[in-house]
Amino acid sequence: MEFDRVYRLTSQLKLSDGRVTNLRLLNQQQTYWGLLGGLPNAKTNTQLIEYALKKATEQHCFHGESAHLLAPCRRDFEIEPGDMESLQVSENRTPEWLPRVQCVGKFESLKPASDASKVYSLMTILWFQDDYAMPIAKEIEATIQNLNWNRLATDVDAD
Repeated sequence: MEFDRVYRLTSQLKLSDGRVTNLRLLNQQQTYWGLLGGLPNAKTNTQLIEYALKKATEQHCFHGESAHLLAPCRRDFEIEPGDMESLQVSENRTPEWLPRVQCVGKFESLKPASDASKVYSLMTILWFQDDYAMPIAKEIEATIQNLNWNRLATDVDAD
């Protein structure tokens, strides 16, 4: 992310194809906030990701767009490898962890993605990282920079 002189914020992200985007919204929460008990596993994590994607679309997407998911890494440790070894777990409830912070970012480009009759384009992205942004984790930033904006973004009129 770079400083944008127009908005006077560190919000500009240049994509690998040269397109300039600006982060217009960043919503974050702890991934397991609300988990009442027990340890997360593959099933609960799949449900959590599906719910987060649905919520991101409902709360942050307009103009017919849908949130785009950057698939999170799933791991068998919470913070560092081996930290679950002392737990007695059943075979069908093996702990599985996602990165600890869920992030929704809305990026805007002042030029359309594919429809030249439109004014600008938007993309809402859901990702998970191990700490609150800013900064956005480097590997996430690199993934966003390499997304196919022209295919995934939604073009929007000014009105």
